Amino acid sequence: MRRLASRVTVLVVLTTIGASALGALVGNTRHSGSQLTPAALQLDELEAEGACKAGRWPVKTLTDPGAKKVGLTAIPTTVSDLGSLARPKPALDDSTPRLPAETQVETVSAALYADHLESDLDIHLVLHDPAKPSASMIAEFPDSRCTTNAAPNLRSLMTQARDAYVKACGPASGDQGNYYVDGTAQITGVRLFDTIVGQFGRAPNAIELHPVLGFKITGPCRKTSGPTRFDLTSSIVEGSTLHGTVSWQATVGSEAAHISTVEFLVDGTRVGEAQAAPRSIAVNTSRFVDGPHSFAVRVSLNDGSTSLLVDHVKTKNGVAAGNPTISALPARVTAGQAIVVRARGFGPQETLSATVTRSHHRWALATGLTTGAGTATLRIRVGRSAPAGVYLVTVCNGNCTLGATTHVAVNH
Repeated sequence: MRRLASRVTVLVVLTTIGASALGALVGNTRHSGSQLTPAALQLDELEAEGACKAGRWPVKTLTDPGAKKVGLTAIPTTVSDLGSLARPKPALDDSTPRLPAETQVETVSAALYADHLESDLDIHLVLHDPAKPSASMIAEFPDSRCTTNAAPNLRSLMTQARDAYVKACGPASGDQGNYYVDGTAQITGVRLFDTIVGQFGRAPNAIELHPVLGFKITGPCRKTSGPTRFDLTSSIVEGSTLHGTVSWQATVGSEAAHISTVEFLVDGTRVGEAQAAPRSIAVNTSRFVDGPHSFAVRVSLNDGSTSLLVDHVKTKNGVAAGNPTISALPARVTAGQAIVVRARGFGPQETLSATVTRSHHRWALATGLTTGAGTATLRIRVGRSAPAGVYLVTVCNGNCTLGATTHVAVNH
């Protein structure tokens, strides 16, 4: 990965949202189906050399010269059909440039089966064909830190797709055993024929959707890890509309006696923990901006295994996103010090881009998600070698229909 021209870095940290303990509204529980255990857990790490490094890396991140030939009109297809395509000849190696067959964008409706965070920072997701479960292939979500040299529109699509997957199914882990995912989704991505190194879940011809440019969850998502697999249900109903204060309960099956923690998360942010039965908390949804949210229950057992169940709902309390504002403290810093930028008034779970510019030159770029309340906290550290002067700090949503700016002064 090439470095930014500057020495200014931006880190994004999401704010924490609170919970209330009033009233009660209990939905129906439901059970997520079981999965087969993967026979092998060998992923792409054999070809990875570290963060933002792997075979054919520019092609995989749309940072190659051929990326401008990629058409963004997606063609519907299936996992089985993609896996039946002829593999290009001659044999591919790590330096093979983009092939003509790799300029097409495809969309598949798939069953999610397993994921893993690789050492190159990609999220490796194994897909199955719902009509033919024996057919599988891989989809990959690059980290935004590895796509800084891609065209802005392509980088935005990659970032939003990865954010959508994490929102829908929770973060991927690099630990051994954190592979099981149960859900369905529509996945849009660029065709890529990978080198064959024994990747878990690969198609017979090693075709992948790499990178993924769009992700839409079409059902509840469950993720299980560790040596023990156990059933987990939630009283939040997939696809429902919530208002006011809701009573949110988690129920664990045969392993209930071995629970270590039961955590409740909204839009990936922890809002409460249940210490004893019944494992429930009350959440005041009127604190969230109206619109889509993810409600997740994460249960850990004493043996270290976990289960994560994510439901996707909407809230409707008459709370709309306001005019966005940002504030930066301190407003004057010495090069090398950090600036904390607080953003408010955006929509829930929106991808925000933060840029630091001076004299029309972009010094830094970072992306992150807002909380359910439409807020985010961004931490910007100005490098010691940054020139003295006034810098423009801009925060806006994915397509920059909402945004706000402020200024900071940097001294030496």
